[in-house]
Amino acid sequence: MSHLIAHSGRPVPWLSVILTGAVFACLFAAQSVAQDRALIISIDSYAESRLGELPHGLAKNNSAAIKKLLTEKLGYKPEHIKILQNKQATKTAIIKALARWLGPEKQEKLLPVKLKGLKESGALKNKSKGKKKRARRRRKTPSKSYRSYLYFAGFGLVNSDKNSDGLVQSLVPYDATLVSKDEKKNISDIVSGDELKSAIAKFIRRRTTLVFDTINLENISKDEIKETPVTAQPELRPLIGSIGRIKRVPSAARKNAASQTARALIRSKMTLWSASSPGQRALTAGSNENPIGLFTSAFVKAVTEAEADANANGIISNAEVLHYVSDKSSAYCSAYKERCSAGLKPQLRPVRAYGRSAWIDRSKVSRGKERRLTLTRLTDFLGAREESVVSLKQDPPSPLKVGSGNIHYEVVSNSAGHLILLNLTDRGALFQLYPNQYAGQDENGFAGKLEAKTPLIVPEKSYGISFSATVPAKGHIIAVLAPGPVKFDASVNARTISSVSHGEAIRVYLAELAAALSNSPVHSARWSVVTLPYEILP
Repeated sequence: MSHLIAHSGRPVPWLSVILTGAVFACLFAAQSVAQDRALIISIDSYAESRLGELPHGLAKNNSAAIKKLLTEKLGYKPEHIKILQNKQATKTAIIKALARWLGPEKQEKLLPVKLKGLKESGALKNKSKGKKKRARRRRKTPSKSYRSYLYFAGFGLVNSDKNSDGLVQSLVPYDATLVSKDEKKNISDIVSGDELKSAIAKFIRRRTTLVFDTINLENISKDEIKETPVTAQPELRPLIGSIGRIKRVPSAARKNAASQTARALIRSKMTLWSASSPGQRALTAGSNENPIGLFTSAFVKAVTEAEADANANGIISNAEVLHYVSDKSSAYCSAYKERCSAGLKPQLRPVRAYGRSAWIDRSKVSRGKERRLTLTRLTDFLGAREESVVSLKQDPPSPLKVGSGNIHYEVVSNSAGHLILLNLTDRGALFQLYPNQYAGQDENGFAGKLEAKTPLIVPEKSYGISFSATVPAKGHIIAVLAPGPVKFDASVNARTISSVSHGEAIRVYLAELAAALSNSPVHSARWSVVTLPYEILP
């Protein structure tokens, strides 16, 4: 650490991250749709009457709200937004729109053209150096990355296959049908999760956002059906292949396809939003005359009205949007407990999506300011909840002078939890102090547990190290206490007490931290964040 040096009788391992870049020459290129494109699909009535209906006007209101978000805040042109409502949203129309409207066009080979006679004539000799310089400049210029945005509101099915990419959602189009077999009801002609994966995997050069505000049919119980206008059947299963026969895929082929699709989705920079978790159902809000999806309403307000920008820094991160819609969902379920028997917890996937921004006010925030890690920027991921239940002290207290030694931090909480202790300097350097390579993770791989009313000292004597002030500096010590266990990757739980690299801090480390906190088993009681400023004088 630049201002605190750990002294030890044995060498302390230091984490160094080396970023390397590579330039690849491509002989083939795909002709992509050269605009940002959006597809809005919203259904509140189905051809199959036994599926039931959603409140009349829901599709229209959902579509209008999302279109407002896309045009007013996210910069999409109206002519680049396609809307499919009710009868328009057949399976054929949805698959066609995914392939031809959102995705890339058919790949064409770009073969090099061979010029004859120039080399022999010597015409290229004086121009070769200039061509090489221009070629280098072209390679350094990043290619334009366009956006694809898919929104779906209606009935859905959640498949049992939970791959890491998170695309386990199947969509129920307008013309889906029910098939009865062996006293079980199956639903056919759906847009399956595999079909979605196949389509999205082709968006390799596009930044893709998927938003699902779906009522999952198989999650609706008979009791809930009586309390809501939805009359959908319980225990529906997706029917794949011909009627009455489930299509079987060899396990080896399935694993290989899933692996390839996952890699393609990672390259596509996918962001996936779901209004609810498996086992839950999305709900509607508003009046009977003017209904709108509960998640959709909160999701749009979070960005268009900047209600998710709690720290008012002009950057609305995906993590802030998730915090906002989750709080709105919890408030709704507290007011209407009879409609939320299974709870309601919106989801954001994959983990890297937590490190991205939903919207940035470019009139206030430059790209340099966006990338610089400050205390305010940190709260884009963690929030800014100062909690009196957590006490954080530095001994000896600040300000310190260069040369001061044996510096340690004491954390005490009135309730038990799992602790992350960070150090953020005013220059943007980030250090994880706890858990570390010496202590902090339990036998199950969770971050360090903090017992109630029991002081935790960092560093403890058992570490065999101590902190000393070596250069003038300012910064903040940040204690994050989660009520439930927080499970990180091993590289976080056993991280050495050293700087998190600048390139890793926002896009990877804080994204991982925000995802782990948001997906903690105890989500209803939000984590606590306490900050302690410090200063080292010359």
